Amino acid sequence: FSGLIGGIIYIIFMVLVFYNYIKYYRNHQFFFICFLVVFFFSFVSANTHFSVPIFAVLCLIPFLTRYLVEKEREEDNPDRK
Repeated sequence: FSGLIGGIIYIIFMVLVFYNYIKYYRNHQFFFICFLVVFFFSFVSANTHFSVPIFAVLCLIPFLTRYLVEKEREEDNPDRK
C-alpha cells in the first residue's frame, strides 16, 4: 500500500526484528515462538501483518530486550561505551 519506499522500510524493519530475536534468543524464547506463529498465521488470515494487533507488540519486544541488555551491560562496565 505504501509503494517501493514503504516496502523497503518494511523489509529493513522485519530483518532487524528477526536479527534481534535471534541475537537475544536466550532472553525470550517464548516470545520468539509466538512471533513466528503470528507471523506465518498473518500470511494466510490477515490483510497485512500489522492488521493483527499482537504482531506489532511482538515486533517491539526484541528492541526492548536489546535496550535492556545494553543498559545492563553499560551498568556493569561504566567506563565502556
